[in-house]
Amino acid sequence: MNSTPQSVYPAQWFDGRSAAAVDGEVSVVNGMLRGRVGERRVEVPLADLNSSAAVAGAPLRLRLPDGGEFVLADATVEPHALGLAAQRGLVHGLERNPVAVVFAVIAVAAMCVIAYRFGIPRLAGEIANRVPIASEAKLGEAALGNLDGFVFAPTQLPIEQQASLGTYFDRLAERAQLPCKPQLVFRNGQRFIGQNALALPGGTVVVTDQLVARLDSPEEVAAVFAHELGHIANRHSMRHLLEQSSSGMILGAILGDVSGVGSLVSAAPVALIKLSYSRRDEEEADDYALALLPRAGMSPTLLGDALEAISAPQCSNAEDSGAEKCKRTREGRQPALPSYLSTHPDTASRIARARAAAQ
Repeated sequence: MNSTPQSVYPAQWFDGRSAAAVDGEVSVVNGMLRGRVGERRVEVPLADLNSSAAVAGAPLRLRLPDGGEFVLADATVEPHALGLAAQRGLVHGLERNPVAVVFAVIAVAAMCVIAYRFGIPRLAGEIANRVPIASEAKLGEAALGNLDGFVFAPTQLPIEQQASLGTYFDRLAERAQLPCKPQLVFRNGQRFIGQNALALPGGTVVVTDQLVARLDSPEEVAAVFAHELGHIANRHSMRHLLEQSSSGMILGAILGDVSGVGSLVSAAPVALIKLSYSRRDEEEADDYALALLPRAGMSPTLLGDALEAISAPQCSNAEDSGAEKCKRTREGRQPALPSYLSTHPDTASRIARARAAAQ
């Protein structure tokens, strides 16, 4: 029998009955594993040991017949140093195959992309539908409060105009029959977002003075109301906020924990301002609006008219009162694409769909 030079290796001992680890050491002498744990001595033939497969960076595990196990402290010690035959497992073979490593890296990257593009949006959509309306409303209220703090200024629309537009909104909201009671608020968006409308979580629709001025009739503004109610009905804003949140926030939302949903508030203002709906989201909101407008006694063509007015190069009648400022905007000293359209892409096809719906 060949003798193996004695070397002592620090190790941790697990008795196989609990998760507690005890410091010890092992050595190999004349084909025998000798272990010491405190005052206890262990001696087992190497042939009776079950060692783990060699994996780079993982410490060697020596399992004894009685279920106990020594785990070497030094992860660089390989089985042959103890006179053991190396266990060549699948992982051991793959990690030493450069081609397999490259393919594994590519596969992991592809899985991450797929999860980001498809898995997270799908999960967020399922969760958004399960968030209690009361919790979503609290998030919307808090988000609006934060937006009022640095994005919006108080509206400058006359009270009479607000009331007139509110009548259209109430008519649409009544026929929308949403699980929440929609609310309309006007704000001045001159600071940052200009002509725009936002559907906040919980049912609040924010419309800026600049968007109202851009449209030539209250009926066109009502068409924008109908579109935003479509986003609320499909809970698009909530879904996009969840997509951008951490897993902890998502867990709080699905459990209906108001404090968990509230943790989204800090990220909500920026996320809502930068929100860019997908083509599918836009189609869903448009389809909802095109079905809602006739129920409220208005033509679906109004949505196409509103989008056409927003994208038109000339100033609207209301904007003519500030002709010099409007002229500067249209000359390109400010972004050429109106804010509302920058977050609502594919305008031409949307106008065509709205016109076709009325035929």
